Amino acid sequence: MNKTAACLLSALVLCLAACAPARSADIKYSVMMLHYNLQYVAGDEVIENKIIEHAFAPMVDFFLEHPSWGADFEMQGYMLEQTAIRYPEVYRKFKQLMDRKQVDLVSFHFSDQLFMAYPRRDMEWSEMLNQKTFKDLGLTRSGTVFTQEGQSGQGMADYMLANGFDTICYPKNLYRYWQKSDTETMPYYDFFGVSAVQCGKGVDWSANGRAVKLNWTFFNDAELLPTGGATPYAEEFGVDPEAMANYEKRLADLEADGYVIGTIGQYVNALKNAGVKPATLKPVLDGDWQPIDTHSLFRWMGDYHFQYERDNEVLAGNVQARHRVLAAETIINHLKKNGRDTAALDTQFMDVIRNLAIAQVSDSTGWTPWPGEIEYSKTHAAAAADGALAIIKQAKTLLKTPFARIDAGTGDVLPLDSAPAPRAEPAPGKCPIDITLQGKIKKQEITCGEAGDHQWEIRVRFKTSEWHSNNFRLMFPRTEDVVTYSPALTDDKIVSYPLASFDPENGDWMYIPAPNGLVGLGGGMFLIKDTRTVNVTFNVPVGEKVVSLDMLKPPNRVFDWRLILVTDGPEHALQVADEMNVHRKDVY
Repeated sequence: MNKTAACLLSALVLCLAACAPARSADIKYSVMMLHYNLQYVAGDEVIENKIIEHAFAPMVDFFLEHPSWGADFEMQGYMLEQTAIRYPEVYRKFKQLMDRKQVDLVSFHFSDQLFMAYPRRDMEWSEMLNQKTFKDLGLTRSGTVFTQEGQSGQGMADYMLANGFDTICYPKNLYRYWQKSDTETMPYYDFFGVSAVQCGKGVDWSANGRAVKLNWTFFNDAELLPTGGATPYAEEFGVDPEAMANYEKRLADLEADGYVIGTIGQYVNALKNAGVKPATLKPVLDGDWQPIDTHSLFRWMGDYHFQYERDNEVLAGNVQARHRVLAAETIINHLKKNGRDTAALDTQFMDVIRNLAIAQVSDSTGWTPWPGEIEYSKTHAAAAADGALAIIKQAKTLLKTPFARIDAGTGDVLPLDSAPAPRAEPAPGKCPIDITLQGKIKKQEITCGEAGDHQWEIRVRFKTSEWHSNNFRLMFPRTEDVVTYSPALTDDKIVSYPLASFDPENGDWMYIPAPNGLVGLGGGMFLIKDTRTVNVTFNVPVGEKVVSLDMLKPPNRVFDWRLILVTDGPEHALQVADEMNVHRKDVY
């Protein structure tokens, strides 16, 4: 080959290399999760308006100015509703982004609820409210899930599949909390049938000639982004032009480097279309996105910071209200089946579940609730309970009965001429297990009585003292190094993991909310908290052979907790848990 031909061939090779398209499986995405919480200070409408004006509206305008950039906007249905009512022009602009499919609406709950503290039906009511909101506003929600406080757990997968969701943004901190040594980040994961992305954690992965890069530009409270880190509590809470300019430059630089500024859903679809297979997350328990700081959900369910906090009172009160709400729904459905017109009751019921969803807001029990937030939950819980009782009263009038036994499990409604006598407590006897109270306690009384075959009722009455330094624990013996429980949103299932299958970052305590009240003690024994009386997290500590109910710095007051011990296996335990905490049978 002569010199001229060689030069021509070399030039052709260089040209082909320069002009060749990137590998079809190469994926470069930059994403963000803008997590809004309109109930940042629950019940304060002034701060709600500041959030819309200074945190939401600027980001809407930002993306309107950059039509090639996408994002995930996560917010509750309540925020969408209130934005449309109070700031119709801001809402119109957001809908414009939605209509041109530039951004994804991520919305899992109507109110920013601590949904892991309550049974699945409560979230289904929240979904009913969301669906009505989306329909009224003409919006379509995405299939991506992120939640208030990043609440995540395996029970969400079944709920997601039943409600049209396909991808969970699983917090990187929560995964590390349960599996600190699993440091390799895969492009995405299979999570009990749905796709999962480790939210906030970048990806730089290649295999079999395929390359994936994922860059996160924001994963935090969205109120912090346009304000340069100011919170809604701060006087200087407002748009920071320098912070916005810096963020704009960052995205522009990423786009220039070949990144698609898109949504999590687009990224996952690109992976699937390229044939990238999901990995599988190792075992995890229910928790939140800042678990080291909060001891998982303990911050909301038993960790008191101030003398005026009322975690258990708020959470148990919400449970009492939800039982009445479920009874109201049951008697409405009974009327429907019997051909009655329930249109008026249906309208009332939507107001009832709205109050309940708002009552279940997370900020009334953590991080550091102020008295107004606590009253906010109590007031809405009372409104939900009163509204439910009003529905039941009207239904009984239609049925021409002074009393009715309402079975929320079967849907049966039995008219009664009179109320039955109050249930008698079982006679105290010898308990099959030892029960220990630990902490600063003025008075205590523990009784345990046989309440049926293989079933004992435990009552624990005590008065706490010295709240400012009290670390209270009610402890029960655990015979196996296993955590056995029902994940949130799966009230009818029990899962079990050896403690050795976890590599916890804190190396110590493992808190689980157990909304159906159930936790295993080993050897076929199960403990079930009556969540009307005690609704704090269970603690399954790695280094102690106990299961405990803990309160840190509880207020100085009298507590009266009821629990059931079941000794003949999971089937009976699930039945008891369901009848006591999920689908009650009560007389009204």
